[in-house]
Amino acid sequence: MTEIYNGFQDSTELRPGVTALPSLSLVEMADLPITDVDGIPKESDRDLYEEKLFEGIDFRYQACPFSNSPSRFPSGAPHEVPISGLERDRLSENYYEILGNLQVVRDYYIDNTRPETERNKPLSIIEMRDILMTLNYAANYLVYRSANPIDAFGRLPTDLLVMSNVAAGSLAALSVQMIVLKNEGKDSIDAVPDPEVMVEESEKMGKMVGGKTVCAASPELMVHFFKAVVDGPRKIEEGSLSKYIDKSELPQLFDYGKAMYEGAGSVASLREVDRSILILLDSKYREKDWVNFNEISSDYMVHAFKEIALILQDQAVANQALGRVVEESSKISFDEIINSLDLKGAITVRNLMNVRKKSPPRTQNVTNPKNSDRQRASTRRKKYLK
Repeated sequence: MTEIYNGFQDSTELRPGVTALPSLSLVEMADLPITDVDGIPKESDRDLYEEKLFEGIDFRYQACPFSNSPSRFPSGAPHEVPISGLERDRLSENYYEILGNLQVVRDYYIDNTRPETERNKPLSIIEMRDILMTLNYAANYLVYRSANPIDAFGRLPTDLLVMSNVAAGSLAALSVQMIVLKNEGKDSIDAVPDPEVMVEESEKMGKMVGGKTVCAASPELMVHFFKAVVDGPRKIEEGSLSKYIDKSELPQLFDYGKAMYEGAGSVASLREVDRSILILLDSKYREKDWVNFNEISSDYMVHAFKEIALILQDQAVANQALGRVVEESSKISFDEIINSLDLKGAITVRNLMNVRKKSPPRTQNVTNPKNSDRQRASTRRKKYLK
């Protein structure tokens, strides 16, 4: 995907006469609620937002009907976590429009990354990932772009928000297959995804069951969608994506989707580590083990600093893709960042540093994080999450 993203760099300049809007934090863009024309929020089957956002919405919770889904129909009976009948119907009603949106993004991607002789070949895992990241954040892009933004509440077409849920779930399933291939000692980047395996392994890992509802798609529909991404959809209806995003704007959408997905993933991982650190520090405090308490605190702050540098880089790329002002990361207060991310462990350590009159680490500009940077970040997370 290097060619397409390098080629996109100059396309993020604002059109003449458009004033750049202020920079937004990655957390704002990822976490703030968005609703469609029916008033249904994005990720509406998950308990992410304040309850008042769901007032008046009947999600029609019911027993899961998918008896051929082992994780959602364990021991021959529906899982105690219900399925949303509303979300199931929304998926069915908008499915072919979603495939139409997929066709637009997939065709553009292939035309700009492959020679003509290879355009009919199935997508690899890394190519499928690139396309799903773009579909996942298309609704957010429309809301936050500088030119012609759409109101976040009650204005977005339903197929774009349902598409986001489908893409997010598909990315989770794709990640599972990457893990399986890696455990088998195989190259997970250039391999062609196997839709059947994606569903089977996701079932085994419990990816179909959430905290509030189970996945609204049947196993057969999942396989059908995964095949449509890999090989191209055979039947489509015109979706809303091409009505709101001109073909010339697709490079920015690709950049935005990739930056948001990777940045949001880093935020989630850092928050998970932070929760573990808070528990560990509390334990050392109660034991009065000050040597390990101080060592863990110092080590964690270095880890948090490096993770935040990667997050700020993704944030800068996302704002540039939107045509917004890009804020220099070195000017962003470390305290501001850890508070906005709600990193209670880092905040605790920072308060102790204030007492001891020590300065926090300064944020730095990371102009182009390499894969090795992200691999080292992954290694650090595993150290804390043992």
